[in-house]
Amino acid sequence: MLFQGYFSFFLEEVPLIKIYIFAIWYFLNTLDVNGIAVQFLYRYLGLNCRITINILRYTYLATIPFIASLLLAISWFFMVAKDQLNKQNLDISYFSYFMDRDAAENYIAVTYSFNSMDLVIYWSYSYQILQIICYVIVIFCGVKMIRFVHIHSSLTQKMKELNKQLIITLIILASFPLILMSTNTFISSVAPHFIDLNTESLLFMFQGLLSHWLPLLNPLASIYTMRPYREFLIQKVFKIKTKTQKVTPVTILVQQNSKYGNSKI
Repeated sequence: MLFQGYFSFFLEEVPLIKIYIFAIWYFLNTLDVNGIAVQFLYRYLGLNCRITINILRYTYLATIPFIASLLLAISWFFMVAKDQLNKQNLDISYFSYFMDRDAAENYIAVTYSFNSMDLVIYWSYSYQILQIICYVIVIFCGVKMIRFVHIHSSLTQKMKELNKQLIITLIILASFPLILMSTNTFISSVAPHFIDLNTESLLFMFQGLLSHWLPLLNPLASIYTMRPYREFLIQKVFKIKTKTQKVTPVTILVQQNSKYGNSKI
C-alpha cells in the first residue's frame, strides 16, 4: 500500500494528512497524463493547422489539464474524504437512544460504507473517462500528423519515414494506457451486469498484469517500431546482418548521377 512504512501509525492517528497526500498524488498523476494530450495537441495545431503557438497560447492549452486535474483532486477531497471523516467523528451516543451501542456501530459502518463506495465509484468513472479522452486525443492527433507528413511534407523520403516511425511509436505508447483505462472502466461499470465472478476476476488479473508490465512494454515498442533501434538490436545482440546499404561518398555520387540520367562517374 501507499502508506505502509514508518509513518503508518502516525497517518492512522491523523487521517487528515493521509487525505491531503492522496489528493496531491491524484492531482499530480492526472496532470502527468493530461500533459501528454496537450503536447500532441500542440504539435497537431502547429503542423496540421499551421497555427503559430506562442507561449501565451501554450499556457492556455496547459491550463485546461491543470484545471481538470485540480477539480478531480478537490472533488475527491470533498466527496470521498469528507465522508470518511464524518464516519470517524460521528457521535454514536445519538443513535444510542434508538438502539444499543453494537447495533449503532454496525449501522454507522454499513451506512457510510455504502455511501463512500458510491462516491468512490462515481469519482473513478469521471477519472477514467478523463484519462480515456486524453489518450483518444493523443491517438487522433498522431494519426492526423502521420497523414499530413506523408502527403504535404517536402522532406526527403528518409525523413518522412523517420517521422512516421516516431509518431507510430508515440501512438503505441499511448495505446497501452488507453487499454488499461478502458479495461478498468469496463470492469467497474459494464462487466458486473454481463459476466460472472470468475470472468471478472480474470479481467482484474489482466489489468494488474498490464499495469505491472507497462514500463517494460513501452521501451520494447520503441525498439520494435524505430528501425535504427531494431537494426542495432538485431546486429549487436542476435548477430544477424541486415540489408541496410552502407552510405559512402561513391554511393552518393552514383545516386546523384543516376538521378540526372548520367551513370558515369
